[in-house]
Amino acid sequence: MLNRKKIEEIEKTLARFQEGDLYTPVKSWGVGKYHAIYTRLESLRLSILRLKDDIAKMSTKTNKSIASVAHDMKTPLAIISGYAECMSDGMDDKDYPALIIQKAQQMNEMVIGMVDSSNSEIKKQSEHKTLHATRNMFGKIIEKLRPLATAKNIKLKVGKIPDVNVRVDEGQMERVVQNIVSNAVKYSPQKSVVKITARTRGREFVLSVKDKGIGISKESLPYVFDQFYTEDKSRSNGNSQGVGLYVVSEIMKEHGGKVSVKSKKGKGSTFYVQLPVEPAFN
Repeated sequence: MLNRKKIEEIEKTLARFQEGDLYTPVKSWGVGKYHAIYTRLESLRLSILRLKDDIAKMSTKTNKSIASVAHDMKTPLAIISGYAECMSDGMDDKDYPALIIQKAQQMNEMVIGMVDSSNSEIKKQSEHKTLHATRNMFGKIIEKLRPLATAKNIKLKVGKIPDVNVRVDEGQMERVVQNIVSNAVKYSPQKSVVKITARTRGREFVLSVKDKGIGISKESLPYVFDQFYTEDKSRSNGNSQGVGLYVVSEIMKEHGGKVSVKSKKGKGSTFYVQLPVEPAFN
């Protein structure tokens, strides 16, 4: 007998694929044939992502080559234009030199257009999320933030990071961690400790940042990830525009993950960054 709820779930999953959302893992539901369908859909999702990896690498390599060749062509074209101008100044018949100048200029504009187009494509490819080992990536990001804590006489205590694969934009992940850790340092008293831990939970990688700062009131907790929200003047110090945590939340959604917080006023806060783990591919 057909299970309408499971069929609707399958349709939603296929709709996400059509919309380009390949970063949210397919949840495994049910048993028997439905479980097999979900397993196949997840395998399909991963296969498409790996294909995009290969295409991105190939396209980036090709575009870099075109950009390099086009850049090298700009110098001789400029010289041709210069010689043509000299010929134009010393000859009575100016038609041919003028044509040379015109064509050379047209070619130069084409080259510039090729360079700009190639650079644009390279930038687009960099937006594709790629596989990263959590220990290496998050370890490097956190180490960059140590001077921030040291400057305020705060100890940054980092636990061992599990080594699993996540599919992310590394620059965006750095932005997420930097925002959360800098907030922890900003709202913590001197000589306190900001504790960073990481673990895996099922198919999720969870990074937590715990501070002993001023905390967030119960009334404000539901709104901390809303755009332009700041709890009060004392927390924002008049400088915060209430967009940092909103941006963090949006980045996490784009990666098929989420960010959450537990906090009590005057007792500190713990922020959790959760990302789907991509299984090893043999």
